[in-house]
Parts: sequence; structure tokens; C-alpha cells
Amino acid sequence: MSSRSTSDVARQAKFDLILTTTVAMLEKAQLQDWAEVQRLESSRQCLLREFFAVTPGVQESAYLAAGIKRLLELNACLTELGESERERIAASLNELNMRQRAKRAYGGYR
Repeated sequence: MSSRSTSDVARQAKFDLILTTTVAMLEKAQLQDWAEVQRLESSRQCLLREFFAVTPGVQESAYLAAGIKRLLELNACLTELGESERERIAASLNELNMRQRAKRAYGGYR
């Protein structure tokens, strides 16, 4: 018989769902589906609040340590992708603004 209780198994499954959701966020970010990333982040925040509403027990420390390390790695990748996207959007916006200024400046010379 297993030494782990049903509630321990259920809690680990909840944490696994947090990890799975984070992986899905990364996959969507790589596809530049930022609306879906935001939807998944909302869901993940609810899962995290629910999970940590109960103080983790000592018996959870092994999988939580590994899981939190993985979450941090995934979050770093998400942050990098988000920053790259923000820079891309800022560059596009800057280019658009320059075109509009040029159009206004030279609009009377047609």
C-alpha cells in the first residue's frame, strides 16, 4: 500500500496542472498567441492561489522544489518572449509614427 494519501496525490496533481498550464502558455507565446497566453495566465493565477491557500506540507517539499524550479525556468522563457514581442511592437509603432509624421510633413507637396 502507498504511503501517500489521496489528498497528497490530489495536491500533486493540482501542482502538475499548474506546470502543464505554464508549458501551454510558453507554447502559445512561441506562436505569438498573446491573447491565449493572457487567458492561460489568468487560469494559472487561480490555480496558484488555490494551491497555496493550503500551506504545503513537509511531504510535498521534494516535488514542490523541483516544480518551482521548473516554473521559474518556464517563466524566464515567457518573460524573454514577452520582452522580445514588446520590443517588436515598439519598433513597429515607432515606424508607423515616423511614416505618419513624414506623410503630414510632405502632404502639401504633392
